[in-house]
Amino acid sequence: MDNSKRTKLNWTDRKSIDQNCVEVIRHDVGIDEPAKVTVKLNLPPNEFASSAFVALEAYRNPLSKRFECGTVGNLKVPDFLDFDIFGTGVIPSLRLLIVDNDKHPGRLLGTIEKIVIPGSGNKKTKKSSLMVVDELALGSEIWNVSFPGTGPRLAVNTKVPNILHELEHNPQYYGLILPSAFRQVLVEIAYFHQVHECADTEHDWVKDWIEFCKKLGIDEDPREKEIEDKPDWIDRCVKQFCSQHNFVDSFTSGTKGR
Repeated sequence: MDNSKRTKLNWTDRKSIDQNCVEVIRHDVGIDEPAKVTVKLNLPPNEFASSAFVALEAYRNPLSKRFECGTVGNLKVPDFLDFDIFGTGVIPSLRLLIVDNDKHPGRLLGTIEKIVIPGSGNKKTKKSSLMVVDELALGSEIWNVSFPGTGPRLAVNTKVPNILHELEHNPQYYGLILPSAFRQVLVEIAYFHQVHECADTEHDWVKDWIEFCKKLGIDEDPREKEIEDKPDWIDRCVKQFCSQHNFVDSFTSGTKGR
């Protein structure tokens, strides 16, 4: 359902539904294909009228895509959610909506905001302060970065032996991967996020990353810069990040004697 057909909803007196009622499985797709997930719903019993309308909505400002899922009493969740309108390599935010069909048509009865979209199945994940690392089947890619609403995720290929351990401890891995992943996040922030975003699509992770860059000594907000000044901010942040972590020295020390 596109934006032009969307019903305006009354957001008062809505119930918050536990995240555990939704299971999201991310599918492996080709490099040039849009992201795709399967969603399984297990709604709490007797919380809503069986006739209440159920929908899942993927969104990333300014785009959104709604997937109709039947009613509470007769769920018809699509076999998969295709995020084609958001482009390749992009993971939008996802929310669940339960809407009254009887007494107050169009009234929002319950919701789950910012549903977490994990890696495919129950893969092992490692969370740091700013970025989640997923171990996924990536085909011929060694790693990539995606941007769900909860923050950037670095995915590494399960085909590479012990890659999570190597990424943390081996300078040949983290010295080559982390600066490039860091740069991709900065590009995403600088070019695709506004300073002011509406409350339900605000990306708190962006603020965290800008604060992190300020701690590196780059005390600026790239979203307030002119388009021609953004590359300079990105370059300075990446150089400071690399300098602080001594990637070159670590890398050359780690390769001695090989």
